[in-house]
Amino acid sequence: MRTHLFLAQITSLLFPTTAGFPPSAPPEAKMEAPLEKALGVMINTFHKYSGRTGNKYTLSKAEMRELLLQEMPAFIQ
Repeated sequence: MRTHLFLAQITSLLFPTTAGFPPSAPPEAKMEAPLEKALGVMINTFHKYSGRTGNKYTLSKAEMRELLLQEMPAFIQ
């Protein structure tokens, strides 16, 4: 699936270090914009399901299915 590549690319662009997810905000950071919050939720949700059966930066088909069933049940129907 290409989902893991897309999220991995976004993650590497937004958070160039691999120190942790989410990285701590710099002291000069202001309130997050809605898009930043949405991306943060997407990344955190991705990591909630990724790595259960292997690499934590990819989703297996089973992990993707579980993510969709748990987080977006209307999407499956």
